[in-house]
Amino acid sequence: YISQLDVEYVYNAKEIEGYVPLIDELSGVSNSDTEIKFEYCKISDDLAFVGIDESGNETDVESDIVEYKVSGKGSCTNKYVAIPEVHNSKPVTGIKDDAFINNTSMTKIVIPNSINVINTNTFKNAKLQFVNVNAKRVNDYSFRECAYLKGIVLGKDVGALGANVFEPRNITDLYIFLESTINGLNPFVRLPTS
Repeated sequence: YISQLDVEYVYNAKEIEGYVPLIDELSGVSNSDTEIKFEYCKISDDLAFVGIDESGNETDVESDIVEYKVSGKGSCTNKYVAIPEVHNSKPVTGIKDDAFINNTSMTKIVIPNSINVINTNTFKNAKLQFVNVNAKRVNDYSFRECAYLKGIVLGKDVGALGANVFEPRNITDLYIFLESTINGLNPFVRLPTS
């Protein structure tokens, strides 16, 4: 897309099969003729997954699996990653603790609204630069020590944020798209307990 000088623009990302846009919509007023580009993350079915049965226990028995959790990077080599909503025809509803701890290969990630919770330290010390989070809950310190993290999108499906979700505080671009109030603590500052 091309945006003209002093003209307000609103562009929506085009659908591309097998990819998810990092940001769904870009808008603003440009102070010069500007080319507007969308970035896309590849839906990565080559991440590592673990099967979950009806009781919530991990299982390798295919007939007992009712959902999956992402358990790690697997054989995925993509820098821009979108977690799939479905794996082997079953929903992907979670990410295991420490699944992407110390990950150095992924720089941008889209987490779909099929994910119920992102746990503590899931992305600790990962070299992520930009995240688009649509999980229903994001626990304390989920993105702890992500020193390269510069941009965040919090989707409308995020219902609860823990304390200090994003550390350190060197984020330069914060995009928040919410339709309702988040129940939880400020994601950037530990609130005093007294």
